[in-house]
Amino acid sequence: DTDGLQRQHATETIQLFASDWVDSRQTISVPGVSETNTIFVEPVITNQNAYTEAEILCVSQAVDALTFTCVTIPETDMFVNIVILNDV
Repeated sequence: DTDGLQRQHATETIQLFASDWVDSRQTISVPGVSETNTIFVEPVITNQNAYTEAEILCVSQAVDALTFTCVTIPETDMFVNIVILNDV
């Protein structure tokens, strides 16, 4: 049943702004994220090369927040898809 599936996961698309990197870190508000649920993080297809070249990683999660780091601060804003698997 698709209703049950919708309760088990949520999706968000967030934006990492080039101007918001501080000490190669950026924390973004992502409703529905907890400290313990499983998440999948993937840049949108048009940002994949720049995301990879900047070596961006999601390094921590907290209640309604994800923190990203990068090796090279990107010159452009990036959109990132987040899939949140809800704790059952």
